[in-house]
Amino acid sequence: MTATPPPPASTAPPGAPAAWERRERLRAELEQQANLSALQVLRTTLESSPDGIVVVDLDDTIVTCNRRYLDLWKIDGVVVGLTKASVVREFCTPMVENPRALELPERQGSDLRDVYVSEIAMKDGRVFERRVAAQTEGDVFCGWVIHWHDITERRRATRHRDQLAHVVERSLNEIYLFDAKTLHFSYVNAGARANLGYTAEQLGQMTPVDIKPEMDEAQFRAMIAPLLSGEQELLKFETVHQRADGSLYDVLVHLQMDTHGDRPSFVALILDISERKKAERQIWDQAHYDTLTGLPNRILLQDRLAQKIAQSHRTGGRIAVMFIDLDRFKEINDTLGHAQGDLLLAQAARRLQHAVRASDTVARMGGDEFVVLIPELQEPRLAIRTAENIVENMGAPFDLDGHVVNVSASVGIVLYPDDGQDAESLLRCADQAMYLSKSRGRNCYTFYTPDLEQASQRRLRLVSQMRTGLAEQQFCLNFQPIVDLATGMVHKAEALLRWNHPTLGPIPPGEFIPLAEDSGFIGDLGEWVFEEALQWLARWRELTGRDVQVSINKSPLQFQARYRRDHVWVQRMRQRGVPGHALTIEITEGLLIDVNEATQECLLHYRDAGIQVAIDDFGVGYSALSYLNRLDIDFLKIDRSFVQHIDTRRADLTLIEAIIKMAHALGLKVVAEGVETAQQLELLRQIECDFAQGYHFARPMPAKAFEAMLLDGRT
Repeated sequence: MTATPPPPASTAPPGAPAAWERRERLRAELEQQANLSALQVLRTTLESSPDGIVVVDLDDTIVTCNRRYLDLWKIDGVVVGLTKASVVREFCTPMVENPRALELPERQGSDLRDVYVSEIAMKDGRVFERRVAAQTEGDVFCGWVIHWHDITERRRATRHRDQLAHVVERSLNEIYLFDAKTLHFSYVNAGARANLGYTAEQLGQMTPVDIKPEMDEAQFRAMIAPLLSGEQELLKFETVHQRADGSLYDVLVHLQMDTHGDRPSFVALILDISERKKAERQIWDQAHYDTLTGLPNRILLQDRLAQKIAQSHRTGGRIAVMFIDLDRFKEINDTLGHAQGDLLLAQAARRLQHAVRASDTVARMGGDEFVVLIPELQEPRLAIRTAENIVENMGAPFDLDGHVVNVSASVGIVLYPDDGQDAESLLRCADQAMYLSKSRGRNCYTFYTPDLEQASQRRLRLVSQMRTGLAEQQFCLNFQPIVDLATGMVHKAEALLRWNHPTLGPIPPGEFIPLAEDSGFIGDLGEWVFEEALQWLARWRELTGRDVQVSINKSPLQFQARYRRDHVWVQRMRQRGVPGHALTIEITEGLLIDVNEATQECLLHYRDAGIQVAIDDFGVGYSALSYLNRLDIDFLKIDRSFVQHIDTRRADLTLIEAIIKMAHALGLKVVAEGVETAQQLELLRQIECDFAQGYHFARPMPAKAFEAMLLDGRT
């Protein structure tokens, strides 16, 4: 900056005294000192400014500038006295994005009071605001004063603010601002408007309470009180919002206090969690409901039962629990296939629901086992009526896509608090009572008694010791003779499995065979029966030289792929020199209905090998005569329940006679089981029955005893 010359001394009037001259000189010196001080203040002001400042005179010459201006353009030297054009050309132009922005306003036509403001973008990313103002003396223009103010951070903040505002407005989540006092919305983003279905004007007249059907204003104000008091900085909770059309959806709310501005307000970020809630409900349902029937599963049943027990404990009420098992379901599932079995279970579930009250719970425990929970039981008679309804409903035929089948239900009943104090013990006791219903002939209900606990322990013991019993030769075969009624001779026998337990004594087949089927041991047991029967059969045919035949019973489960041994059986018979017709396989009547591919293949393999097939207990199952032609059947064995009264009930004799005539017309032989009197034998001969077995001839006997009978040639 150039120095200001001292003011000229005033001209002394003629004849002025010397004192006047001294006074004038002193005044001039003081004025010069004042000018120097003002100049120093101006210099200090320029240098302390954060802006770059440069002054240009009428000749475009730089009169002065501060250090900030030199730093801005990275100038190391003196520019005072240089033209601004040269400085711009050498230092400024290389650093700016648009050099034309550095031009000064046109002097002609410029209003000396105007300030020209523009933004200059630097190549290094900085942004400056340039302010150009005219420098005047009085009304005379004498140059330009140029300020360079760094606004880089301000522009960055503005961009961030604009970007944030854009993100907030465009967010799919709901974002609200609402007044802390009136609760009215002051801002609602596009996501909220879209989710709720209201316009911005409508929402401006609303409060958060208007979209929360679960909450009134008093409850809402109580909830936000900790934010107003400063006790909490954030509230996070789940609730439900209601759209303009009345529909509801689940949301997660993040609510904070905003104290900036004239009035405190709240900021709410709302996340739509409908899909998450839907997935959670689906996962919960999958964990607590049976996917096939839609019924509560074991987990949910135990939870409900525990709740009802706790409630009954407080009120002194009673509860009934029923354990239900579908009789012969496994047989149908194995013969018709799993798809038909699933259809049967689904239909059975609906029948159970129709047999109980709306307040009762029907649950599926797994497989073909169900449980009914009857809370608030006023009297045991209600449990009896419900059990009777279940048994009756299950007894009606089931239509499985055109396949008509019959099943029944075995029901076990326990009462709380009489028979147990917790869910586990009640279910265990109900299961024991259900097994007693099965042992009583199925298709009935039984109340639990303490004696059943011993029966349950016995079943567990038998299952666990069955394999050991087979290895230790506790099992054996007895043989019951089958008499040819035309000749009175015996050349056939039925092999009957027996278990002589070392401590429990003889175990009835009706007790251990179902346990073997349920435990999966039936495969090993059936294989042992075949090998044992084949060994004796080969021995007897060789000893007697006669065409001895043996029948063995085969469980429907043994026709499953994992148990099938028909090819091996045929091979072993050939190895022992036993012809196929010497062996008869006895199967249940239900196996004939829509024989699946695996079962049909097995039976046809028996036919090709000459092995004969008999339908055991004919007439007590499906009695579906139309199915007999589907496969090559050789014998019908009439159940003992028909034979035992033929000497006293004419209807039974007529029925057996009809069966015999039908069988003969189809080329089948008939065996009557359970013959106990001479009169029964004579009647069977009169109606031309082919074979008979029963206590009238002989009880089942050990193999050696039957061998002696064959050698003696006696009946």
